[in-house]
Amino acid sequence: MLTIEPIFQYGILLMLVAFRLGGILLMSPVVASATLPAKAKVFLVVTLAVAVFPVLNQSWHVEPSISLVTIGQLMVTETLIGAAIGFIASIPIVAMQLGGTLMGMQMGLGLAQVFNPVVGGNSGVIDQLMFYVAVAIFITLGGLDTMFLAVVRTYETIPLGSMTLHASPVDLLVGLMTSAYELALRVAAPVLAIMMLETIASGVLMKTIPQINILSIGFAIKTIAGMMALVGSLVAIQVVFEDQLRETMAVLMQWVGAGAPAVGAP
Repeated sequence: MLTIEPIFQYGILLMLVAFRLGGILLMSPVVASATLPAKAKVFLVVTLAVAVFPVLNQSWHVEPSISLVTIGQLMVTETLIGAAIGFIASIPIVAMQLGGTLMGMQMGLGLAQVFNPVVGGNSGVIDQLMFYVAVAIFITLGGLDTMFLAVVRTYETIPLGSMTLHASPVDLLVGLMTSAYELALRVAAPVLAIMMLETIASGVLMKTIPQINILSIGFAIKTIAGMMALVGSLVAIQVVFEDQLRETMAVLMQWVGAGAPAVGAP
């Protein structure tokens, strides 16, 4: 006699698998972009869930007496796992964008705002450039593969329904955020140094030759000098970002591989 118990059992498990995979679509690079259609995101999550579900070690089973409140809590916790992994993967890219913002402000391009569909708002020209450079490097180095592999590996170290507050990567996130601010300053350092020298030179020139209207030519000089410094430092920026990205992905894989209870400072 056919019963709905197997459908109930495996249907909820498949749903939880899909919610964990769907969590990376909230904050992760590229796949969380607003330019990607919602139908494509849903299709991607369902396809991955169906592919991953048969190979899982289904040690957790759904009790027939489970309530809707419990199911809702499990859906939230599973989504948070995927969202945490997506957020960790996006930290270096956001740091690159922050470095671009610092450079743009010092170059006098703070008011040159254009609409960025990725973030759903306006952003500066230089930080958009840094963002797209970071995304290109992220894809080239296999960041998407590493991110999805990290989610799949969590099913071994964090089984379905076993996420607790002690398993949250708070210390890991704090350490990576600190490294992200350091990365932003390192990316913007060449342009900031040139802008400081240009400001000092303009001040000395204005005091020694008052006949020159430094305010009329200073903006153009600052922009040109900043662009030249940015172009000259692109190789160094690439090296710095690649090192930070590899370190972040290594820390992420270490966390999901060692298991959530062993989370500590990166």
